[in-house]
Amino acid sequence: MYIREEFETVLHHKEILWRQKVHCDWLVLGDHNTKFFHTCTLRRRRHNRISALKNCLGDCVMDDEQLKIEAINFYSNLYGEHPRPRKDFPSSAFLRLNDGDLNFLSRPVIDEEIKNSFFAMAPLKAPGSDGYHDLFY
Repeated sequence: MYIREEFETVLHHKEILWRQKVHCDWLVLGDHNTKFFHTCTLRRRRHNRISALKNCLGDCVMDDEQLKIEAINFYSNLYGEHPRPRKDFPSSAFLRLNDGDLNFLSRPVIDEEIKNSFFAMAPLKAPGSDGYHDLFY
């Protein structure tokens, strides 16, 4: 048991050593227009290439044109709109705004209101999902 653990430790250290050597080669030669750079690029391109997909019927598709069509169909079905009438949805589900609220929403925005809102924001907190904080603006 002890010998096996030691052997695995040695293999792990050897793997780390080779990763460090490759990283050093990349730092020295990586971004230059060298054979090393082009070889790494081609290897990565080959590794990341999608050569086959299963379609909705379970068949394997390997033709480039069919791959494009299957990708488009997959994401169209995933993110596309599928409008359906909702018969069980009551028409009075949403509250209606009264005249006072409608008047408030339709009045013009004053520069002073914008300034007050802007300066009330915390400088390093993002108010929305875009991730931009007050200092960005």
